[in-house]
Amino acid sequence: MMHIACAADSKFLPHVATMLASLLSQHAADSVHIHFLCDEHIDKVGLQSLLDFVGGKGARIDVLRPTVDWVSQLPHNRRFGATAWFRVALPSLLPEQDRVLYLDADTLVLAPLQPLWDTPLKQPLGAVVNPLYPFMDTQFITTLGLDKPAQYFNSGVLLMDLAAWREQGLEQQVLAAATQIGQGQEWPDQNILNQVFANFWQPLPVRFNVQNTLFDLPLDQLPVVEDEYLAAREQPAVVHFIGPYKPWHRRCKHSLRDTYWAYRRTTPWPDAPLDGNTRWNRWLHLLPEMWSWKVDVWLKNLRTVRRSAQL
Repeated sequence: MMHIACAADSKFLPHVATMLASLLSQHAADSVHIHFLCDEHIDKVGLQSLLDFVGGKGARIDVLRPTVDWVSQLPHNRRFGATAWFRVALPSLLPEQDRVLYLDADTLVLAPLQPLWDTPLKQPLGAVVNPLYPFMDTQFITTLGLDKPAQYFNSGVLLMDLAAWREQGLEQQVLAAATQIGQGQEWPDQNILNQVFANFWQPLPVRFNVQNTLFDLPLDQLPVVEDEYLAAREQPAVVHFIGPYKPWHRRCKHSLRDTYWAYRRTTPWPDAPLDGNTRWNRWLHLLPEMWSWKVDVWLKNLRTVRRSAQL
C-alpha cells in the first residue's frame, strides 16, 4: 500500500480535493492510504466534506495535526504559510511508517505512482529538480550551499525515507536551520530543505513532478536530459502548477488547466469564480506567458526600489 501525504488550509481544500480525485482515478481505492495534514483552524465543515468525499470513493484517509507552537517561529510569507512546513513533521507523525510520498495540493496525478513508490532510495529524500526561468535571479542558490541552479529541487513531490529521517534527526535539523534563516524568503520551506539536503537528495524522474517550466522552456534551457524531457511532456505522471497563476486564476494559461477543472467538478467544490479576475490580469492574459512573467518581475523590482528609496 502506498502512503500519500498532503496538506491544506481552508482556502486550499478544493484544490487538495481535486488532487486526490486525480490520484484516486489512477489507483484502486484500497491501494492508497492518505494522510491529510492540517491545523485546528481549518474549516470543520470543509474538512468533513473532504473526508466524506475520499471515504465515499472507498479510500482510507486520516487527519494529522502537527503541533503548531513551533510554526510561528519559522519563515513564511503570504503565499507559503504554516501549512507548507507541516510535511517536515511527517517522521514524527507517522512513527510506524518507513516511507511516505508527499504531494502538494496544486498537483494532478495523471498516471500510476507505483513505479515512483517502489523507487529504491539511497538518500533520505527523493525529489525532482526545480528548473528556473532565465529571467529569475539565481543568486540565492549559492546562499543555500549549492554550486549551480541544477542542484536545486522542488519540494512539491517528495519521496521521504522516514526511517532515515528519524535515525539521522533530520526533522530537527530542518527546523533548526529554518529558525536561523529569517524572514524574506520567496520559497521558505523549499529553500530550507534544499539547504539541509544540499548534495544529500536523490533525483527522481522529471515526469513525477512536471512543473510549468517543462512546458514553457525549450530543452536547451532546462537542466534535464532529452529522454526525461520528452517523457515529462508526453507522459506526465504528476503535473505541478507552480507559481501564483494556477488553474483557478485568471492569468493561468497552462495547457492542462481544463484537466484540473474536469477533476474539480467531481469534488464537493465543483464551481468557483476565477481568482484575480481584474482588468489588469485580463490584459496580461493576452500577452505571451513569458512576457507577462517579465512584467511581474519588472513591477516587483520597481516596488523594491521605491521601498528602498523611502527608507
